Amino acid sequence: MHSAHCHPYYLHPCVPQYVGAWIAIPLPCEPVAPCAQGCEVILPRELAVDGTTPSRSGFTGGHSDACLTVEYIADPSAGPPAVDVKLEAPGATATWSATELGDGYHTQEGILTAVPGSKLTFTATNAIARLRWCERICC
Repeated sequence: MHSAHCHPYYLHPCVPQYVGAWIAIPLPCEPVAPCAQGCEVILPRELAVDGTTPSRSGFTGGHSDACLTVEYIADPSAGPPAVDVKLEAPGATATWSATELGDGYHTQEGILTAVPGSKLTFTATNAIARLRWCERICC
């Protein structure tokens, strides 16, 4: 995985790094596979859906697994809200859904773990929602 000599911002591969704003944070580590030069960057990624665009798809990349986080604000006045995630990885499919959404802003962290190359389908009904993850790449 990673050397114990990484920059102190390095916490855990499933925890997005936040320093005042969502930015890519270089992690200067000793040369370890898969980053031959020892230069790794964490890239935050997201799919956003709402009433205008209720479904989006994408895929995960990088060289390590990514933990998925969902954020949403329900609009129960428009009808029953729901948020759904479908993950299709080589040889496996997993889903996550929430249908009893309370008022206000909610976050569900670590809902699924995606290997690089996993296809994602993200859908929201009567809600504004974001599916977020971080990809670790070599530069």
